[in-house]
Amino acid sequence: MRAIDGSMTGASTQLTVPCPLNERCVFANVVIGPNAELMERLQRIASVGQFSSTWLWGGVGKSHLLQGTCQNHAEHGGAVAYLPLADTDGHIESLRGFGRYSLVAVDDWDVWLGDERLESELFTLYQDLYASGGNLLLASTRAPQETTFVLPDLASRFRSANCHCIQALADDDKAEVLRLHAAARGLLLAEPVLNFWLNRSARSLKELLAQLDRVDGAAMVSRRRVTIPLLKQVLGL
Repeated sequence: MRAIDGSMTGASTQLTVPCPLNERCVFANVVIGPNAELMERLQRIASVGQFSSTWLWGGVGKSHLLQGTCQNHAEHGGAVAYLPLADTDGHIESLRGFGRYSLVAVDDWDVWLGDERLESELFTLYQDLYASGGNLLLASTRAPQETTFVLPDLASRFRSANCHCIQALADDDKAEVLRLHAAARGLLLAEPVLNFWLNRSARSLKELLAQLDRVDGAAMVSRRRVTIPLLKQVLGL
């Protein structure tokens, strides 16, 4: 993974980041639902002023929250790095030199577990950020008690983080997520269209957002509004 120069929406300075941030992944597009305590903590990271570590786990929304926290931190003048380790193929240089950042968000870090060499890199990153007073934000699919480490020192450091499970959203919250994500793409989801969609589709938020990608693409190609006939055509509802 090579470093690239990139400017982020709302950021006041040019930042060097190892992976570009999705401009749609901001706090303004987050539906908090039952995750108010977690959101409050993520918003405070920009003003902590000393080392902190936070571990998120659960199903949908982790990458959005990590990138949104990076964008929020950058707006306050911080240097940020977003590292999706599932895309690194185990290249240890992916974590080299990031101890100087004020916030490092490591997505899917648990894909490196079970390999002593890779776990050692994670441990070094933790120690570097601890020494510099930076912030470490972690996301995994597994809860702390379900996670097995090779290195006991890494286990003790990571398990001492502020751990939060991302709670599932209610159906009304999922509808709001679809509205917000559609609006960010310039799409209007009328209430009857949204109700038709949710009543006939899977309630998995991940699947709903994947369906939105397909609907967005079809609406763009056909230059049509999002209507019930379009949903039937594209999603087979």
